[in-house]
Amino acid sequence: MAHSLFSHELVNHISASTRETCAGVDALYGAWLWREFTKVVILRKNFRAVGDPEYTNLLARIRLGAAWDGRSQMNGLQRGDGRNFTSSDYNTVRGRQLQGLSPDEQASFANAPIVCSTKVVRDLLNRELTRDYANKARRPVHDYYCKDSFNGLPLNEELQARTWQLRSSLTKDSLGRLPLAIGMKVMIMDNIALQASIVNGAEGILRSINYSTDAKGRRFADWVYVEVPHSGVHFEGLGPNIVPIIPQKSYIKYRSEAGLSFTIHRNQLPLLPAYAYIDFKSQGRSLPIVIVDLNGCRSLQSVYVMLSRATSLKTVAVLRSFKPGVLNSRLGQEFRVEFAWLEQLDALTKSQWEASRVKATQCNDFDTY
Repeated sequence: MAHSLFSHELVNHISASTRETCAGVDALYGAWLWREFTKVVILRKNFRAVGDPEYTNLLARIRLGAAWDGRSQMNGLQRGDGRNFTSSDYNTVRGRQLQGLSPDEQASFANAPIVCSTKVVRDLLNRELTRDYANKARRPVHDYYCKDSFNGLPLNEELQARTWQLRSSLTKDSLGRLPLAIGMKVMIMDNIALQASIVNGAEGILRSINYSTDAKGRRFADWVYVEVPHSGVHFEGLGPNIVPIIPQKSYIKYRSEAGLSFTIHRNQLPLLPAYAYIDFKSQGRSLPIVIVDLNGCRSLQSVYVMLSRATSLKTVAVLRSFKPGVLNSRLGQEFRVEFAWLEQLDALTKSQWEASRVKATQCNDFDTY
């Protein structure tokens, strides 16, 4: 299981399993490298939502685990610049639940991406939304199967049927059955061409599928053409921004019912439907409209990442109901320690900067004599 750079398992309580595995040692190196930084500047204002100061202040409270309950007097940390909603943070966000919006508002989110916290929910949503697109566009949708092998040999029918059903969290997002329809939105899950920004997380439109079938009529993609807007590529014989993508090999750990573990080689297109994605994939994006599923969030950071993709409260909708604790919980100990460390470095960096400016001013004054 992956850990954050400031996880107590990498900082305070290093286990034997962490010290004795390659992945654990790599994680320790990452945590050590992170702690080598001594110059820190904390960006305290969310400029993505700068046009909605009430929403910006709400986001700041959620990030720090200081959500307002709507009853008590706001403290300085919660108040921000003083412009705030009149209802509690929970009620404010809950008021954006999709089912409670007006028909016109609901219609405005018809093509909005959905950001969720788990791959299980993401995959279910993507399958349903791919079918929905295909029905509206009157295009057929088909599953395109991966090819799995062990020691260079294809898996037997029974084992292959099982590995096709593996969750994407176990297969590094290489789906056993990938639903595709011409014209649908897809997300590229591998770095295809860095110089053209055709990288992991880039989105495009599926334009063509070339495939073969087995004796049972199952489809296996040989290659596809994806239009990646603004990529600037132009291959001979293809239209502008059209990128050929072939199946990529990946490795997955499989544990049999008998308890045996072995590595399976998987060949599948490095693509996913791009109608829903997890919070991690949404980081760094500014979304004009977005639907968020807060129900499965396991941390305030996940909540913050989802909500902070929007440019204002009116451009975010909540997929379904969620418990107050999702917003009203306190920051975990690891985050409190990390934030305190960053605040210290931020203050130190600021004082060093101010000292350097004073010194530079004194030198300039000396040069005038």
